[in-house]
Formats: sequence, C-alpha cells, structure tokens
Amino acid sequence: REEDREVESVSAHITAAMNELALYCMAESDEERLNYVMEPVADSPALRPLPLTSGRFQQFWLTARVPAGATPGEYRGTVAMVVGGKEVGRIALALEVLPFALPRARTRHDLSREYIGGMMHHCNLGDQIAMGKSRADAERRLLAEFRNMAEHNILHPFGPSFDNPAQDDLAIRQLEIMREAGLPCTLIFGGSATDMGWYGSESSPESDPEGLREAVDRFNARIDRQMALWDAHVGHRNVFFSGVDEAGPWGVRRQMPFFSELKRRGGRVFVTSGVFKDAG
Repeated sequence: REEDREVESVSAHITAAMNELALYCMAESDEERLNYVMEPVADSPALRPLPLTSGRFQQFWLTARVPAGATPGEYRGTVAMVVGGKEVGRIALALEVLPFALPRARTRHDLSREYIGGMMHHCNLGDQIAMGKSRADAERRLLAEFRNMAEHNILHPFGPSFDNPAQDDLAIRQLEIMREAGLPCTLIFGGSATDMGWYGSESSPESDPEGLREAVDRFNARIDRQMALWDAHVGHRNVFFSGVDEAGPWGVRRQMPFFSELKRRGGRVFVTSGVFKDAG
C-alpha cells in the first residue's frame, strides 16, 4: 500500500447537480417541475462557482474513473471549498484501487446467468424529442445518457419499440445510437405484449370467443410486422415485450393468449407485479 500517491493516474470528474428526481416529485404542478431539456442541467468539465443558499439542500457528486491499467493501492487527495477567493474548508478523499476487476454482475439464484441492469423512463428518442422539440439535441443528449449507462453497467435500457409504425425511423435511429454508445443490443426491452382493446373490454373467452379470435389475429399481425423489423435491425428475437403494468393474477391470466402467440414467434414477455391476495 502506497500512501499519498499522486492522483493524476486516476481520472476524477467532479460535478455539482440538483437532484432532478426529487425536484420532479416535490413539484405541485407540471409548471413547477424541472424539464431538464428545456432548462438544461449538465455536467461541467470542471467544478465551477455556484451560489449556495442557506437552508437549501444541494448535492455534489464526485466520480473517480479508474483506468484499466491503474496500479493497485490507495490514492489520496483533497477537495477545497472556497468562498470569494478564501478557502473555508477541505474534504479529505481516499480511493483504494483493488488488484482485480469486478466481473459482470450475476443473478443470486444462478451464477451462470447475467444480472440484467436496465432503466425504464426517458430512454426513448421520441420522448426526448417531444421534451425539447429538437431532434439533433435529443440525439446528442440520448447518446451521452446511453454512454453514461454503459459506464455503469446499465446495458439494457428500455426501448425502442416498433409499436407505432409512424415512429419506426426513430426506433431504428435509437438502435444506432445505442450501439454507438457501447450498448450491446443483444437483449431488447421493447413493445407491448397484449391487445389493449381486448384487455380493457368486459368480454371473456367464454362470452365472446369470436372477439378474442379477432383480437389475437390483430395482435399477431402487429407482432409479425415487428418481428420482421427486429430480424432486420438487430438480427435476433431476444426481445422482451411488456405486459400490462402490475396487472395482478387476473390481468396476467387475461393476457396469456397473447403471451403464447409471442412465444410461438420467438419473442419473450416480462410483467411487473406485487403482493395480491388472489395470487393463490
């Protein structure tokens, strides 16, 4: 262990940013919520002066990126706090570089299976464009966010999907951006796993078998179109389609005919759930 080693070989990136999620959740109206596209919040290449208001919660994040060839051991440094050119305090930092690289995360129940790290919201090019109205800006922002995810082992953000034919070009472009960012695209979360017209109706297979057959045929036509696009643009069908969110046992059973059709076409299904008394 080497004390007080110079920290130049460890790239430190210091950023000061507001907690966007907290601001969003605490807002009482859409007008008060922070739109980080229209009111940009971005990392600075260096720590810059900023106002600190008494009583206001302010976060500071420090990220140390360790080069693959860094020598193991302890690295030390300090962060100085300066007000009006006068130093008012220091924070001591210590970073230990271990003599091994962490393997990819594995599932707890089976160490041969990779743990899938993903992110659900604001990972869609269409949504990003809608927030800021500029496709060029949205693409640059999404590329930066995907690169940040890749650096933190979030390799499978949700999307894109081919649910909306009018936005096929955005889905194809998003796949290109994902690859440019270093995301593998070997597993995709994208698309709806059910027919919402049937799901939201009061019909049942017993009361309306013809309606169910029509819904399944409608669903199959949509999925066949999407599978052809997945074949063309990612070369596989390892695509997870989402069931209705937190549908519960009754809702999952209601979607099973559509899940079965997806499985027959090589697709996959994921659902979210909770604790339900009728789960059996």
